[in-house]
Amino acid sequence: MYPEVVKEYLRKLDSIEQAAALFVRSEVIGINYLLASQMGYSDLSRALYQLQYQWQKLEELQNFNHSQISKISLDFSSFLLHSTGEQIPFQIRLFRLVPDEMYVMAVFHHELEYELEYKLSKYDISQNTGRPDSILLFLNTLIDSIPNPVYYKNMRGVFIGCNKAFLDVFNIQRDFIIGKDTNDLPELILANIYHDVDMFVIREQKNETNEHKIRNHEGEILEFISYKSVFLNADKSVGGLVCIMVDVSHLKQARKYLKDSEIRLKLALEASNLGLWDLNLSRHTLYLSPEYYTLLGYMPDEFEPQINHWIKSFYNSDLEQINLLEGSFTQIRQRINSAEYRVQNKKGDWIWILLKGDIVEQHSKAREYRVTGTIRDITEAKGHEESSKENEERLKMISESSYDAIILIDEIGQITYHNHTAAILFGYEELEWTSGSIWNLITNASNEKLIKHSLMQMLHNNIKQNTLIDLELISKNGILIPCDVRIAAVLIRREINFVLTILDLTRQKKEHQERLFLETQLRHAQKLETIGTLAGGIAHDFNNILTPIIGFTQLAIDEIPEENMAHSDLLHVLKAAQRAKSLVKQILLFSRQLDDEKTAVFLHLIIKEVSELINASKPPTIKLELILSTKEAVVYASPTQIHQVLMNLLTNAIQAIGTHYGTVILRLEAMHSEGLLSLKHLPPAQYACIRVKDNGIGMDEITISRIFEPFFTTKPVGEGTGLGLSVAHGIIQSLGGHIEVESVLGEGSEFILYLPLSKSVELEETIKVDLCNQLNGNVLLIDDDVETGVTMKRMLEHMGCKVTLYTNPNTALQFLVENTEKFQVAITDYAMPHMMGDVFIKRARIIDEKCRFILYSGNIHLLKNIEELKHDRVEILNKPISMELLSEVLKKIFSNY
Repeated sequence: MYPEVVKEYLRKLDSIEQAAALFVRSEVIGINYLLASQMGYSDLSRALYQLQYQWQKLEELQNFNHSQISKISLDFSSFLLHSTGEQIPFQIRLFRLVPDEMYVMAVFHHELEYELEYKLSKYDISQNTGRPDSILLFLNTLIDSIPNPVYYKNMRGVFIGCNKAFLDVFNIQRDFIIGKDTNDLPELILANIYHDVDMFVIREQKNETNEHKIRNHEGEILEFISYKSVFLNADKSVGGLVCIMVDVSHLKQARKYLKDSEIRLKLALEASNLGLWDLNLSRHTLYLSPEYYTLLGYMPDEFEPQINHWIKSFYNSDLEQINLLEGSFTQIRQRINSAEYRVQNKKGDWIWILLKGDIVEQHSKAREYRVTGTIRDITEAKGHEESSKENEERLKMISESSYDAIILIDEIGQITYHNHTAAILFGYEELEWTSGSIWNLITNASNEKLIKHSLMQMLHNNIKQNTLIDLELISKNGILIPCDVRIAAVLIRREINFVLTILDLTRQKKEHQERLFLETQLRHAQKLETIGTLAGGIAHDFNNILTPIIGFTQLAIDEIPEENMAHSDLLHVLKAAQRAKSLVKQILLFSRQLDDEKTAVFLHLIIKEVSELINASKPPTIKLELILSTKEAVVYASPTQIHQVLMNLLTNAIQAIGTHYGTVILRLEAMHSEGLLSLKHLPPAQYACIRVKDNGIGMDEITISRIFEPFFTTKPVGEGTGLGLSVAHGIIQSLGGHIEVESVLGEGSEFILYLPLSKSVELEETIKVDLCNQLNGNVLLIDDDVETGVTMKRMLEHMGCKVTLYTNPNTALQFLVENTEKFQVAITDYAMPHMMGDVFIKRARIIDEKCRFILYSGNIHLLKNIEELKHDRVEILNKPISMELLSEVLKKIFSNY
């Protein structure tokens, strides 16, 4: 049904590297798997059916006559439908397989930019013997891949093909030249491709090589060597001519350049007084230029140009380096590449020469080398170099011993030298320095601009001027280093360089910041001390006020029957006064004016005291709720420190709620550490657990992670020191406990304290003291505050004592002298304007040895000699003094009198 060539193509269809199909006019008769795959089908028959359908719908096929398909090919662009419905762009090349018959192969390329190259190297064209069209198709596709320009003609001199390189040279299309003879082509192309020579090759069937010049489409003159030969048909007859054109333009230019270079080299050698040498090791011949003889003080005929004679002129210790007759190719190259040697001149003096050379020719046989190079007298330069080396070594020693970082840079900022201090400061290795730039140390564009401006000023104005810049540099590890950078310009080998002397200010900056911080803390401590002193003074005066309130209230209660309404009212007054007494105690705790020694502390009592103080100062919109699950929680701690921790946590909780309505819950409970992950690092034991929970603003994870850092605060400047929680954390840890926090942003926070419980301590029962009114003792009372003195006098008289009151301790001493052994007890205030209470006791004891003493004060901490006073049997009471306590002390004194 089909011709043999078509059947052969059908059999070989799947061996083609491109997607391809065979058809007769509009009927597809074959398709390969590659095209089917690109169309999205695994079933070859279905792909064939779809291609048949799409092929008949292609508008491009309707726009040309099939007879337009040349004997070679026809190209056009179109789209095929993928099985998904997507349009795939394709370049399609059509080939006529059988002359005068419409058997056509279509090759599809799915890249629109694809250069149309169709290789039929895998085709078996043995059946096509005698078919010129098939041979021409093969030659056309094969020659198209050759990079040199190629064209071929038939016997009449008509162009029947050319490759892409040929088209590129003349910037023409393939259809412009195919099928054209000499008469159809422009004069320029006709002349350049030597038509007459081509016809001579065809007639004579001889190979021909021509050298000619061609002007390409850009007007550039190119020189080509054309290699021309005939090709034969299957019947051994001449089919035409093939020409390969080799561009030798660059080779010609290189030869001309080489010739010019040789002339310039000769002139340069003469001008620079360089000697030239050329050594052929295979023949053992040596050439020395006239300049070399002059260098050594010889005439050209006085020095025998022999290798051995030449080598003997070298200094003995240099002979091993210059031994060109021994060693491998690489070793000889290393010896002569660039080296300094000493040779002896005609006068017998040793001079330094710089010998440069290289192997310029290596023959196929072993040890056959040709070496050439130059020789220069460097004796004078060597002397300067030695001196310069000594100076450089001296400067290097000075630089390396410097505590400052020293870096040398060139005009563009490239680092050419650094000392050891710089390497340590910035952390770069040696290789990183030598290939590095000073700009690697600059933190931002502003600093880089500042340094570049300084360098430019020094270059254009005065290179002797030094510049001092204060800026931050950055180390290899990204650490910012505050520095003073002093820049100075220097001339090194006639080139301007810059020396950067860098002083690390990290320690100075840190010390400055620490000093500022300590000054701030000192001022803060002074403020706290001032507030504490003020609070202590207020507490002392307030105790003086509370003393008559409590004393007269107790006296009135004792006088009024219980059934009287006034008795009940006075009890409320006494209760309020006791609350005021508790507040004063809290003020003294705040001012650190109470004993800070560790003792057994009942936590529920401390919590109650702290809550009373907080209730007195918190906003009414916030509720403080106490949940005391145990009253047996005893810890060994400083009451003041426990006060401080709880006050800080409660204050923070109230501030977290702010002006909104809210609740702060203070809970106390006891638990064992077993099972608590947060207490795994602590010894197993019973712990008191204190929880402070609020429904305030809460904290995010970043804040929680830093909440216990010293000086970290979320409060505005001036409203917090950032020390509260860090101090609280330190106190709890010092007591062997643990503190943790749980918080959700917008929902509130909870601080949880764990403190190890101490051994059980029994609560001291409140001593019920019956007011004794049968003491019958004489009491000397001294108090500079009249109200307090009158109150104490009334209380003592109510107990049955006879009281003599003085407001001036000096007057009281005079009275005591006149009435020795009249008083069993002398009661005195501590802080008095004329004489301190402890001084009065010392003087009074000299006057009356039998008299016993009671010292009271609103600020017990002021008594520095409190232990000494207790040792001397002085009873010490703290204001305000209740009648029960005073009666108890007097009763004990009178019973032992």
